Amino acid sequence: MIEVTVAPDPRFHRDGDDIVTDVKVTVQEAVLGVSLEVPTIHGPVRLAIPAGSGTGTRLRLRGKGIRHGHQFVQLQVVLPPGEEPELAEFLKTWTPKRSFNPREGV
Repeated sequence: MIEVTVAPDPRFHRDGDDIVTDVKVTVQEAVLGVSLEVPTIHGPVRLAIPAGSGTGTRLRLRGKGIRHGHQFVQLQVVLPPGEEPELAEFLKTWTPKRSFNPREGV
């Protein structure tokens, strides 16, 4: 009998035949959209992040999982360390065109 053990990779976790990975993006990348190189278990690929994406957005890479599974990329929008006075000043005067309350319905 042969026993195979696969070492865990901190970039990925498995969900059945699917692979899930978190990718951090800047506020600018999330708002405007960007094409990024993201890791897969088969090697890096380019992925288009659509404009208007937010934390928790899941993007599918078809066939990049195990057997017939897929890889899902979950976005995490992050702020740069330290102060960003220009961003803070912009947000003080910015009013969204549509009303939005992220805590509504919680």
